[in-house]
Amino acid sequence: MLVDISPLSRLTNLKQLNITCNQIVDISPIQYLTNLQRLSMSHNAITDLSPLKNLQNLTKLLCSSNQIHQITVLHYLSNLEYLAIDNNFISDLFPLRSKSLLKYLYLSNNQIYTLYPLQIHQFINLDVSSNKILSKDSVLCESNKLVFSPQKELSDSEINISKAIGAVLLSNRLKYQIQIINKTQKLDLKFIGLRKYIKEQIWRYSDFVFRKTQFIEFYDEGNQ
Repeated sequence: MLVDISPLSRLTNLKQLNITCNQIVDISPIQYLTNLQRLSMSHNAITDLSPLKNLQNLTKLLCSSNQIHQITVLHYLSNLEYLAIDNNFISDLFPLRSKSLLKYLYLSNNQIYTLYPLQIHQFINLDVSSNKILSKDSVLCESNKLVFSPQKELSDSEINISKAIGAVLLSNRLKYQIQIINKTQKLDLKFIGLRKYIKEQIWRYSDFVFRKTQFIEFYDEGNQ
């Protein structure tokens, strides 16, 4: 497994780099790879993303399953379209507020309490499951694919599902999922993924939810 990536600093013409599943802590040599467009460095021990500040050509960044607490540097990556930073310790999403090109965002298993200041309508895929999001956030809105795990039951006014949604994946207790599925009556969902779900319960919704659904997945998390 890699620990020291200092030799990479000389490869300044690189456009893609994959250093996943290693024991890397220090990514400072990457700061010289300003031509990078895609960077994969998930499953390491990275804590500091600041060396990425000057990677203005970066469009895809995967850094899941690290030890990241702060994402301030992402404010400078203006061309970012795809970000997977799940399984970390992130709580503040403010650095993502101006990411108008960002369409794919994976934030599951962090320490997020609120989705402010995200502009949720801009996303094609958005995964915020397994966080600590409070019910005051109206989060089921104009995303094409939304993965959401509320910590409490939501009121009707807090659930706002747009017809733009093409898929819904839910992760929480049954009554919350039923509550949200009830809101999808007028949607033409192409894909539905359900976690921690009792299969026998969902079929009673099939007439109005699954009419045009092409794919259904049941996620077994060991608690069914």
